[in-house]
Amino acid sequence: MNPVKQILITTGDINGIGQEITLKALKELSIKKNTRIVIFSSNKNQWPKKVGFYKLYHFSSDRNLQIESLKPNEVAVISMSGDSHKWVETAAQRALKYSHHGVALVNAPMSKDKKGHGHTEILKYVTGNQKLYMGFLGNYFNVCLATTHIPVDSVFSQLSAKAIRNSFRAALKLHELGGGYQKLRVLGLNPHSGENGAISHQDQKIIRNLPSEAKPLLVPDTAFINHKKSDTYLAWYHDQGLIPFKIVHGFSHGIQVTLGLPFIRTSVDHGTAKDIFGKGVADHRSLLLALKKGHQLMIKFENTIIPSQE
Repeated sequence: MNPVKQILITTGDINGIGQEITLKALKELSIKKNTRIVIFSSNKNQWPKKVGFYKLYHFSSDRNLQIESLKPNEVAVISMSGDSHKWVETAAQRALKYSHHGVALVNAPMSKDKKGHGHTEILKYVTGNQKLYMGFLGNYFNVCLATTHIPVDSVFSQLSAKAIRNSFRAALKLHELGGGYQKLRVLGLNPHSGENGAISHQDQKIIRNLPSEAKPLLVPDTAFINHKKSDTYLAWYHDQGLIPFKIVHGFSHGIQVTLGLPFIRTSVDHGTAKDIFGKGVADHRSLLLALKKGHQLMIKFENTIIPSQE
């Protein structure tokens, strides 16, 4: 008998929309085959006994043996004290523990702490892997980021020859997760991709460290105009890739994936929306997509480790 696979959900900030969109998504989600759902949330949240197809059972810890005997239509809700970062860490530890059985970690939005730490930093700490990459899968195209939340004037200093090559490998993995259709395209760093050195020689360094199939670099200001469905773009900094991605996909047609983990991790592509907390109007479609895609990728791929990192 195949081991039970797991979808682990964290609901994010208690004063954000995480619990609301989780409840809405569960009403439309029906995963019946050999898969257990475990929710990590605050002990201050109130949960109903049944949501759509699912019956909810409450626990104070993820170490309760009864959790392992729940049926696919029975959801374990782990109610925890502390802030949302603590239960994300606990969920990530469980994901790592059961990664060889098949796990998808799905995160609702969470604010960064006072040190600027969010999901990615927690995942780096739990797994011990500092080489994680942010990827975004969309209905229209996909984006991989070579760097994440750093100042623009620090971007090029982070792009060593090794980092450029590993970023390309991460983009290849994202392209595979997205179905591997159409093309993997690489953006230039500077306007006009450096204009052959007339504007900047930085792009020439990028070109030297990419395989031939990744050349020439796309001019950044026109790169997304003629995108085709399932194209994947490697962007060198956060806003270069996410401004066009979010303009096209909004907050309902894209999800985030983390590349470099021994398990599948997906998330919404939006924030906590605290301004509409408690109003019942939050759009749950990104989380629903993250759950469905997380489950699909968990079944299809054994892990998302980037191959042949240097």
